[in-house]
Amino acid sequence: MTTDVTASQHQLTVLSLTTTALFPVGIDHRLWGVILCDTTNVSAQQLRFARTYLIDTLRQVFVEHANDTIQVWAALDST
Repeated sequence: MTTDVTASQHQLTVLSLTTTALFPVGIDHRLWGVILCDTTNVSAQQLRFARTYLIDTLRQVFVEHANDTIQVWAALDST
């Protein structure tokens, strides 16, 4: 998970988006950060499951945002 734009840009230049998916994360409908995931040998269905898992995990980790809307948007791929 990263909220640093410079670090995100660096990672995107190093990683190939053909094997990486970006999950944008929002808190209260505002972009908060992105989660970079290696998608080598990962199906579209697994990505959907990962999104649900990430939402649940973020809600557990960020309990101070319990009353806020925590969203993980659909993964972005190379397209």
